[in-house]
Amino acid sequence: MTDKPSHFTIRHWSIDDRPREKMQQKGAQQLSNAELLALLIGSGNQGESAVHLMQRLLSSVDNNILELHAMALEKMMEWKGIGLAKAVKIKSALELGKRIHLADPIKQIQCNSSAKAYQLFQPVLSCLSHEEFWVAYLNHQNKVITRHCLSKGGITSTTVDLRLLLIKL
Repeated sequence: MTDKPSHFTIRHWSIDDRPREKMQQKGAQQLSNAELLALLIGSGNQGESAVHLMQRLLSSVDNNILELHAMALEKMMEWKGIGLAKAVKIKSALELGKRIHLADPIKQIQCNSSAKAYQLFQPVLSCLSHEEFWVAYLNHQNKVITRHCLSKGGITSTTVDLRLLLIKL
């Protein structure tokens, strides 16, 4: 009979279940959010694997990536096994994901409903801790020409000068 390890690390997992090997064999889309985050941070803490640590962290925000993105570095660092370096890696990866979404060619979006307006502005506004006023300029076919932030305010409000709106035209 073999000795039971003092703690169950990823090295003790089946090769098919290890995040790095799973990504290599099956692709990134087959990994859970916790597994993707675990690959970023590389290691957990003395009592748990990186995957388990990330599962617990995600669970604390109801598995909502946007809430994790909005979480302050200091709050993330309260978790045993997450220091400044790991917290910064997580925040950086989530910011890159946001930027990828923002890099979509907005000029091809036809903004003819509130749902389309939501898709246009959600990546920009979802994780802010303050109010911002954004405007989308559309052509006669309701296709987005550009979008601009006209005002940044406080926690509950912002103001915008109508002249700024018209100058951008």
